[in-house]
Amino acid sequence: MKKILFLLPVCIFLFSIRVFSQTVYVNQTGNCYHTNKCQLYTKNFEAVPLWKAMNAYGKKPCPKCHPPTKETKGGKKTGTKPKKATAHPVKTPAPAKKKGT
Repeated sequence: MKKILFLLPVCIFLFSIRVFSQTVYVNQTGNCYHTNKCQLYTKNFEAVPLWKAMNAYGKKPCPKCHPPTKETKGGKKTGTKPKKATAHPVKTPAPAKKKGT
């Protein structure tokens, strides 16, 4: 039991280091940070740790490339609703009226 109580905080600490040590890319003029695969990424971007981009520079994640955040792992959002289907619903025809009785 003592081992578990010791290992749990250690694991949480190591996980938090991994998340906040991820490298993201920023430029001086933009409001967002990016991955190196983002279509907005250029060679003049500066590589910084995630925590620095978020806290020191006050940058937000890019809406195009979805870089990692505190709430995400590997750039994929967790705990969000799935996207709605893009297909249009099929309209069913109204029932035919019976001729007078």
